[in-house]
Amino acid sequence: RPDIMLNFDKDFPECHVIHMNTNYRSAGRIVSLADVLIKENKERFPKQFLSFRGQNGVEGRVECVERKGKLEEISYVTGKIQQLHKSGIPYSDMAILYRTNELVNTPATALAAAKIPFHANDKIKSIYDDWIYQTIACYTRLGLGEGTKADAMFVLNRPNRYLSGKRFAAIPYEEEAYKRLVKTLFATRPTWALDAAYKSVREMFAFFGPGKLSGDMPASEIFRRLSGKKSLHFEKYLLKYAEDRKMEPDDLLGQFQALRSDAEKCETITAWMNHAKRAVLVMDNLNKKKEKNGVWLSTMHGAKGLEWSTVFIIDINKGIVPHKKSADDLLGLEEERRLFYVAMTRAKDNLYLLSTKGKRSPFLDEIENGGGKKILRESFTMPVIGATVRHPIYGYGIVTDYQDGDVTAEFAGE
Repeated sequence: RPDIMLNFDKDFPECHVIHMNTNYRSAGRIVSLADVLIKENKERFPKQFLSFRGQNGVEGRVECVERKGKLEEISYVTGKIQQLHKSGIPYSDMAILYRTNELVNTPATALAAAKIPFHANDKIKSIYDDWIYQTIACYTRLGLGEGTKADAMFVLNRPNRYLSGKRFAAIPYEEEAYKRLVKTLFATRPTWALDAAYKSVREMFAFFGPGKLSGDMPASEIFRRLSGKKSLHFEKYLLKYAEDRKMEPDDLLGQFQALRSDAEKCETITAWMNHAKRAVLVMDNLNKKKEKNGVWLSTMHGAKGLEWSTVFIIDINKGIVPHKKSADDLLGLEEERRLFYVAMTRAKDNLYLLSTKGKRSPFLDEIENGGGKKILRESFTMPVIGATVRHPIYGYGIVTDYQDGDVTAEFAGE
C-alpha cells in the first residue's frame, strides 16, 4: 500500500526523493490512458507517467470495445487473436486478462473451440465440467429416458420447486408418483402452495419427462424448453441464483449462452452430448500439456511483472472491475484502480478493453472523462498490425507492418 510511504519525506526530511515515472515497456497511448486512470487516486505521489517508446514515436493502439454480452465479447477476442496471429504476432505474445479466476471458463472454452493454443498458470475447468452444464445434462438424460435417480435429485430444485429431496429420492421419476407425493406433502398447506407445486411438477415432466426427448432431435430443442416463452425459465433461475449469493450474473448467463451457442452448432442432441464429453477431455489434456507457446490466460494479479505485445482485458464491467467487495471502500477502490493500471500496462503495443453494453466499469468512464477520449480517437487514425484495409486496386487486405508512416499489407491472391 503506497500510503505507508506518503509521509516518508516528512519522517526523514534529509532523504532525496527520485520519481520513477518513465515506462519503458508500453507504447505512448497505452501509458497516456493508464496515467489518466491512475490520477484519479488521491493516496499517491503526484507524478505523470511517461512512455519512453512514446517519446520515440511509438504510439501503439488502444481500443474500447463494447459488446451485447459475454459471448459476443469473447467472440470478438478470438476473432481478433486469429487476425493478429495471421499478421505475424505469435500466440505467446498475446494475453487475455480478467479480474478473478471465475471468469476464465468462457474464454478458455472459446479458444479451445477455435483451436487456438493457450496457457494458464491455474487449472481451467471446461464449461462442460461445471454445474450449469451438469444440470442441463441431467434434464436431457431424464428426457431421453436414460436418467438415474441421482439425475432426478440434481434437478429437483433447479429451478427451485421447494420440494423435499429426501422424500422424492424414494420414488421413481414418474409424473403420477411425483403428483401423489406432492398431494401428501402439501395436504396441510394453503391451496396456492399445492397448485404451485403441481404446476412445477407438470412443467418438469411436460418438457423433460421420460421419452419427451429423442437423440435425433436438434440440440437447440433442449434450450427452447429450458429458456423461452413456454419453458422452465432457467435463465431467470440463474439470475435469482446469482442474486441470492451476491454474485455477478453475467458469468452464469455467459456460460449458459455459450452452451446454447455450441448446441446450435450440433445437428442432434446425441451429437451435442458427445461434443460435451470431448470438450472435457480436450480441456483436461490442455491443462496437462501446459502449452507455453499459446495465448496467456491470467488474472490481473497473476500478470504482475509480465508483458505481451497485445493484451485483451475482458469483463471490464460494474461489480467486476472494480470488484464489488471494494467498490464502496475508498482504499479498496484505489487498490482496484492500481490493479487495473497494472493490467493496462502489461501491453507493449496493442491494448483492447472489453465491456458489456450498459454495464461498463466506472473506470472506463474515468479514462474517457479525464481526457482519454481524444487519445482513443487518435488511436484509430494509426494502422495497426492485423487491421483490415482497402486498396482501390487490390481490394481488402491485412496490415502486416507499420514503420515511420509506411504501411505494408497482404492482399488476397498477392
